[in-house]
Amino acid sequence: ERLPDVHQRVSVEALAAVQALVEGHAEAPALQPRLGPLLVALFHRLGDKRQPVRERSNTLLNTVRLEFAPVAVVAALSPRVLDLPERTKTAVLQFLCVTAPHCGQYFEEGKNTWAFLGRMACVLGALGTKPSAALHAAGSRLLELVYNTAPTVVPMQLSLLPLGQQQLLKRLLEASVPD
Repeated sequence: ERLPDVHQRVSVEALAAVQALVEGHAEAPALQPRLGPLLVALFHRLGDKRQPVRERSNTLLNTVRLEFAPVAVVAALSPRVLDLPERTKTAVLQFLCVTAPHCGQYFEEGKNTWAFLGRMACVLGALGTKPSAALHAAGSRLLELVYNTAPTVVPMQLSLLPLGQQQLLKRLLEASVPD
């Protein structure tokens, strides 16, 4: 709640409090449902004009990546990607590139992979908005990593998407997805 405060001292202190909470209680059941909103808030803070806030947010994102199970991070962040500004989406996809390869268990479930692929298609242009080069590169890399994590599930779930989404994602994965 205090992370976006206009006063640098308040934001930095809030980030320090969250850091202590994450380091000491990452496995606490009460913290799990708050992980998604926390991650989104931290990614927004990466764009803060104040360097100490950006640095503290980056450090905290790395702590979250290390303290929480990768599946929890992907499950918390993936559903929120469509609601983010493009620059933030790029940072989120780059972050997920580090986490997704450790989420075979998550992506082996068809419903998770289907939802993820649908979101990625929307992020990467299925809705008619052309992504920036950076977002396109991060999204393509993330798709490849998820395919490598669940190579039998991705093609099956890809075939269940609307045709336009299928075609877009297949073009991006053409080197990885057999015909």
